[in-house]
Amino acid sequence: MRRFTLSNKKERGIPRKLRNLRDWSESFKNYFPDLTEYDDRYYNWKIPVPLNMVEGNHVQQSIKAECAQYLINACQYLIEAKPHGLKFCKVVCRIEQPQMFSSEICLYLDEEYFNAHTLSAEFYDLRYILAEELSLATSWNLQIPKSMCERGIKVRYIDPEDEVDNYIADQWFYIEN
Repeated sequence: MRRFTLSNKKERGIPRKLRNLRDWSESFKNYFPDLTEYDDRYYNWKIPVPLNMVEGNHVQQSIKAECAQYLINACQYLIEAKPHGLKFCKVVCRIEQPQMFSSEICLYLDEEYFNAHTLSAEFYDLRYILAEELSLATSWNLQIPKSMCERGIKVRYIDPEDEVDNYIADQWFYIEN
C-alpha cells in the first residue's frame, strides 16, 4: 500500500509491512507482464510502502536497506521470467535517495528512453553526474545478483529561470546485464 502522508509520528506495524513487501516481491516469481498491446516506452511498479516507512525523521537505515533489497529481489524475479524475443526490454530497479518513496521497478521498452534516464541529461534537462566512486549496495550491504549491475548517478535539477537547485538526489539503478 502506498500512503503519501508525511507525519512526524513514527510508522507503526513495520514488521507486518516488511512481510507484505517481501510477499509483493515474491509475487514476481515466474511473472512477466504481457506487453504485446502496450505502446508506452516505460512500465513500472512503485515501491508499495507508506511514505513514513522510507522517508522522514523516524526512518531507520536498516528498514530502508531491507526495502531496497526486496525491490532488487523483485527485479531479479522479473529478469528470470522475462520471455526471449522481446525487441528491447531492460528490467531495472531504481532506488532514489533521499526520496526513497519514488523508488521503483521499471521495464524500459525503448533504448533511447532507457539511456536518457540512466546515462545522459538530454531528455529531462537535468544535469547528471556519474557517481561511480560510491556504491549503495556496498554501503547498505545489499546482495546484487550476478545477472545485474549497479549504476549510480547524482541528479541535480537547476531551474532555468532563477538558476537555483530545485532538486538534488542520488539515483541507483540495478540493471540486468
